[in-house]
Amino acid sequence: MSGARDTAGRFRAGQTGNANGRPKKETSLDTILERAANEKVAVTEKGQRKKKTKLEVAATQLMNQGAGGDQRAIKMTFDHVRKMEERNASAVARAPVMTRSDHEIAALLVERIRRALMRGGSHGKA
Repeated sequence: MSGARDTAGRFRAGQTGNANGRPKKETSLDTILERAANEKVAVTEKGQRKKKTKLEVAATQLMNQGAGGDQRAIKMTFDHVRKMEERNASAVARAPVMTRSDHEIAALLVERIRRALMRGGSHGKA
């Protein structure tokens, strides 16, 4: 390997210290499924050609089957909707809520800033 470098220790033009390159990252099933779900396919809706992801097409087909009376599709749809509603409800529950005292403190701060601006800026006093 020492023959590939010049006197300053740099690789000569056209040479590399890592001929094989960086090893490829292992591809997980999640990555493969996500890539496949996001692939675009051509569909015809109301006589017009559109490009949609495979995930969108599959969801539409599931909904159509459920609307047509397919009991398995109906159950799957309801299960997914219930999970979605639970996630949304838990996200709302985790969202910080300002209490009455928080509002009072915020109002006091706004008032102090307003007074400081009216005086021409704060000079270390509030």
